[in-house]
Amino acid sequence: FLASFFSKICITNNGLTEQTGGALFLDLPANMLGCLIMGMLASSDHPIPWFRQDHPLQKHSALIAGLGTGFCGCLTTFASWNAQMVRMIDGTDTELGPQVAPALFGYLIGICAACYCFSMGRIIHSLISSIHQQNHDVVPDAEEDLDEEDAIIDNNFQSTRHGRGTTVNAWSDFHAMFLASFGLPLLVVILMTCFLVGALFYEIPFYQEIVLEACVVPLGALTRWKLAKFNQRGHKLIPWRLSDATINSISWIPMGTLAANIIASVLSLLFKAISVRYLSDYNEPWISQFLPALETGFCGSLSTVSTFVKEIFAMERPYQSFHYASGSLILAMLLGLLIFSPIVRS
Repeated sequence: FLASFFSKICITNNGLTEQTGGALFLDLPANMLGCLIMGMLASSDHPIPWFRQDHPLQKHSALIAGLGTGFCGCLTTFASWNAQMVRMIDGTDTELGPQVAPALFGYLIGICAACYCFSMGRIIHSLISSIHQQNHDVVPDAEEDLDEEDAIIDNNFQSTRHGRGTTVNAWSDFHAMFLASFGLPLLVVILMTCFLVGALFYEIPFYQEIVLEACVVPLGALTRWKLAKFNQRGHKLIPWRLSDATINSISWIPMGTLAANIIASVLSLLFKAISVRYLSDYNEPWISQFLPALETGFCGSLSTVSTFVKEIFAMERPYQSFHYASGSLILAMLLGLLIFSPIVRS
């Protein structure tokens, strides 16, 4: 019943219909939100800002990796962003034909919005951390001019207050650990159960695609996590032997993330081209949702914008950030056109 309301405030466009505005691509809000959260998690000494710095969850490496690599990496998608821009440039399956200028603006808007949201996330992290610091500052000692009786009363009061604070912190720690260990997995199980009911019993195509995507999302996320290990030794991804000078000259490039984004972009456009060219009129349940599920689920989780932007900010020199960002986008666009256009135009 809210569909008519939300249709009037929709800010994105898929670039395929007669409606203009494809530069604001469909995945722009998700990419912005993921980069904002990644910016809030970017600190190494205080990775979860809404908990105090000495909270046990700050050392929960699995939770931190799940929030950053898992949640933010899967929420943002480089492949789907690039796929929409490539389809707009090609124009074969769009009603407006080739839309080169909007697509180029889509790349620019996408990278600028992601970087801005990451910066905002870091600012929010600093604000929350400063609030925690103010709340946990040590109360100054009693003034020297207090008589002995007043000093004893003050010390007893401080001891009682700190004792109560320790009890409150212990309960807070327990609740947070319980939610992280049992609450989140339980929520996932409940959601998946609802999706399975809608897919199996009511045979709703949307839920069928969601279930298929849920099956392949872990594969994409784990593949990206494995590839990330090559970020500092990316030369090992290159099949031929390189000289030491060449290895040193490219050592600053996060080859693992670059490989994940490029591979996901190529596969996403390959799946999309096959769907557009050969399966556009195929409506069999489950089977017709398989390639879209691979495109959105596997390729979307294999690629990442949040980690991509985090690496841009982490580079030592501005020219490295510029070359990495622009090179990734240009390479993904050219390879995407090379894969997509011959198939849909055949």
